[in-house]
Amino acid sequence: MRTAKDLEDENNGLRTEYDQVKEMCRREVLRLESEGSRSQGIISNYKEICSDLSYRLEKQQDSFKAQRTRIAGVVSHCEQCSTALAEFTEQVNGSPSKKLSSMEDGCGFKMIELMDKLEESEQRIRQLELSLAQTKLELVEAQCRNQDLSHQMNASISGDNDSSRHAAWLKKTISSIRDVGTSLKQPTHERSNSSVSVDKY
Repeated sequence: MRTAKDLEDENNGLRTEYDQVKEMCRREVLRLESEGSRSQGIISNYKEICSDLSYRLEKQQDSFKAQRTRIAGVVSHCEQCSTALAEFTEQVNGSPSKKLSSMEDGCGFKMIELMDKLEESEQRIRQLELSLAQTKLELVEAQCRNQDLSHQMNASISGDNDSSRHAAWLKKTISSIRDVGTSLKQPTHERSNSSVSVDKY
């Protein structure tokens, strides 16, 4: 037959185990909160980078459109420029290289310079688009990691609540043990009268 001392020793062990689990849950929640704050900081940085890249991309696109409109206006009023542009386009598309017919008077050369600048602007726009797409991808990945951390934290908190319910059970059990110990110290006829209250537990 188990004595009150045996029950008390067992429940002391359970209390120690509960305290260890509770401390482990506390440390885990603190770790997840720290990682969550760090993840939020990373997400904020990515959002700021996305905003900056979007602004720069929009400015570059506006500048590119303005340059293209200006060049189109020049070409439409100059026959030599139109010829130079046609020959330049053939070379860019991989047609056999040929000497531009209007290079001698400088008009064709100026046209080529304008087209080169336009092409450089277009390349910068492509690079910005790629950078923006990559940053948005990293932002989504960071948000997914943050969501996973939130799930882990909720699971840890739920586990801590389970431990709290376990603690309530421990308190009730220890109280019962104390009642048993008290009844064992009482005379025999008094213990028989209190057995009903002990049996409740």
